[in-house]
Amino acid sequence: MYHRPKAQERIFLFLDLERSTHVAERLGNAQYFKLLRRFAEQLTEPVLETGGEIYQYAGGEGVVTWPMKAGVHAGSCVRRFFVIRAAVERDRVRYEDTFGVVPSRSRRRAPRRHGGPRASGQVRRRVRPPSAW
Repeated sequence: MYHRPKAQERIFLFLDLERSTHVAERLGNAQYFKLLRRFAEQLTEPVLETGGEIYQYAGGEGVVTWPMKAGVHAGSCVRRFFVIRAAVERDRVRYEDTFGVVPSRSRRRAPRRHGGPRASGQVRRRVRPPSAW
């Protein structure tokens, strides 16, 4: 973490899962966490291969970010969405057998990307665990 803000040019990709609250209520906390963990595992390699990082997961949304140069190189940030979607589709039967649902993108909120100058810094000390589902 930075104690003084640091200016950066970054691209963000926001991935929302379809009906995540409904799915979490139906599966229960433990199973939903396992579903998210499996999805995160499929998300990780394609992102890291292109110099990106997974910023956070919150509920049914994953936020992925790249330094601007790495994100725009050969359309890395956009292509990753399709690579991730294909990986989930290849694992469709396993998701259905284990969870009764396959993670899919939200129809109401398409994957969004945003890029430009950002200031990164530590606002306060961490007072809770980094992820809660």
